[in-house]
Amino acid sequence: MFLCHVHVENFRGLRKLDLDFDDTTILIGENAVGKTSVLEILSICLGLHNSDGEFLFEESDFFVAGPSGPENGFPIRVVLTFREREEDEWDSLDRLVTAFVDGPDNLRHLSVRIEAVPADGDTDVSWEFLDLEGQPLKRQPGVETFQHLRELSPFVLIRADRYFTSRRQSDDPRTTPIARRRRQPELELVT
Repeated sequence: MFLCHVHVENFRGLRKLDLDFDDTTILIGENAVGKTSVLEILSICLGLHNSDGEFLFEESDFFVAGPSGPENGFPIRVVLTFREREEDEWDSLDRLVTAFVDGPDNLRHLSVRIEAVPADGDTDVSWEFLDLEGQPLKRQPGVETFQHLRELSPFVLIRADRYFTSRRQSDDPRTTPIARRRRQPELELVT
């Protein structure tokens, strides 16, 4: 499975983003321009830690214009587009065949749209597979198809966070101000 494109609207600081992927894609930019947000949305959508079509959005994920709270945030919309790299590459993927769409390039495509809407302190999330024009497929595959997509294209996000600690700082003598400056960043594996 090759993720060739992602479209994101209203996720954190990303008002609207269209990003094409190659075999190797490197995100470079100033601080606070959305590099981590791109990685986070991919983790939310494709991370194996989510099951049965579940998406773990938080209040802080919603883009909010102005001083209003998350309940007035805009819906998060994500479209993930996968495609074959060569003809018949997906012949063995029987569990996804109902979501495939033949493209004009003789390669099969698969697109899924995820939408999250803030609702009374909770989040309503829906998803659907799309055709090449971005319209919902007439016959929507079930949740097991989406879960299989996650299994075939797992996304693991590894964070280096110098402030992450498993104990309260006051309980650990190594966390004096001088010791904190010398500590190496710890890695957190999100699966």
